[in-house]
Amino acid sequence: MVGGASAVLAGLQVVGVCFACCLSKSILKDFHDFYY
Repeated sequence: MVGGASAVLAGLQVVGVCFACCLSKSILKDFHDFYY
């Protein structure tokens, strides 16, 4: 039970990091296009 929960948490963490990376990249791209 605990192992499954930690595995799910680890998966969520990885997905969260990827999502944050993509999000910041798109925001930076829009920011760059807007100001330059």
